[in-house]
Amino acid sequence: MTFPLQVKTIYVKNLPENASKEKIKEIFEKHGEVTKVVLPPAKDGHKRDFGFVHFAERSSALKAVKGSEKYEFNGNVFSLFIIYHYLWNLVFFV
Repeated sequence: MTFPLQVKTIYVKNLPENASKEKIKEIFEKHGEVTKVVLPPAKDGHKRDFGFVHFAERSSALKAVKGSEKYEFNGNVFSLFIIYHYLWNLVFFV
């Protein structure tokens, strides 16, 4: 059994309510190709203040998080976290 690790997605916290996918992509694409931005809908009575940025390359996601740069939009300073995807490959020998 192997557990390859692919780190291509970052979790972005403290987004302003009016943040758009296009603006978030624009902010992060300087680190590499952004393949997708996900901004989940807000739940009833709550604001949505987070999203996910998916990069084409692992190195781009790591650069975005490890950089000393502060990301800000409409007065909100973002917190960034790496999202780890564990791919489980099961191989059975008969």
